[in-house]
Amino acid sequence: MGLAPYSRSSNHIAAAERILFEALDFRDGAFVSDRPLADSYFDLKERFEGHRFDNIAAALQNWTSSVTCAWAKHWLKETNRRVLCFSGGLSMNIRLNGDLAKLPELEVLSIPASGGDETLSAGACFSDTAERRETVIPIRHVYLGPTAAFEDWPARLAETDMTEGDFSILCGVTNQQIAAMLASNLIIARCTGPAEFGARALGNRSILANPRHPDNVKTINDAIKNRDFWMPFTPSILAEYANDLLENPKNIVSPFMTIGFDATDRARTLIPGTLHFADASARPQFVDKDTNPDYWSLIDSFRALTGVPALLNTSLNLHGEPMNFSVGDAVRTVALSDLQFLVLPGCRLLYKRTSALALETALERVAYAR
Repeated sequence: MGLAPYSRSSNHIAAAERILFEALDFRDGAFVSDRPLADSYFDLKERFEGHRFDNIAAALQNWTSSVTCAWAKHWLKETNRRVLCFSGGLSMNIRLNGDLAKLPELEVLSIPASGGDETLSAGACFSDTAERRETVIPIRHVYLGPTAAFEDWPARLAETDMTEGDFSILCGVTNQQIAAMLASNLIIARCTGPAEFGARALGNRSILANPRHPDNVKTINDAIKNRDFWMPFTPSILAEYANDLLENPKNIVSPFMTIGFDATDRARTLIPGTLHFADASARPQFVDKDTNPDYWSLIDSFRALTGVPALLNTSLNLHGEPMNFSVGDAVRTVALSDLQFLVLPGCRLLYKRTSALALETALERVAYAR
């Protein structure tokens, strides 16, 4: 998904697409294969010999969207419906979901927070409730894990080169102060509130940054996450301002970071760090005041200070490791990276002593604003 927009060589992309459409297509209401694959690796590897990786990525994304949209359009017509609930592993393809949302045949698109096998249990509960003809209560949010507790975190520092003495804790920190730090271009980790279920960090186990500055992307990638350059981040947007920043004529709701949108001109000015560098698309999280009031308040404090109703958001973890769950996990990540600040439960801010001056300078911004 992330690499696909970088190729601009239409001829080479089309050549790679032909290989995929020969293997599988959707025509006249059925999946067809003009040249079936002998296996899912060696045969495909041989067919793609001589094709460059970025062209293959673009072709694969185009083919995925084309086949899936053809399938969706067929069944929307057959069933005379204009609402699509799309789940399964393929529903994690954000760019595909954005293409589905643009279908003229579609009015409403619903994508779950995590549509892979990990949600089979939720589907089983849904099925059982429906079979008993009882009312199915929708899952309004996925902050379903235990609430972060201020635990004995220093023990996890044994896995690092740092000690408890390398850190200080500021108590009574407010969202206004955290917003001032973000406005001062400090990058802040956040481990507070109930943990998110699924593959996306939705603010409670996240690394946050000022979305106005694309340089923050390079800083996070190089010094913290060690991610490839083509992997974009997320704008966590106050739900009330989503349509100011995104092209969303159907008012589709995307609370789980699962649908791709084109950015408005205003977004290109206000939140360039959260947009894909090749095509200025976004994979946003709409933040609702009722489902996560504390995270909403933080973003709103940033908006009051800067005029920007969004933050750059990525998962709190080191590259190749799972999303952090506990305070101990989060402190270990800070110690093993160039992260300097970590918001903890109970309105606490843990920071490396070497960053005391940067913290003091940022907090002066709040005092000055008052």
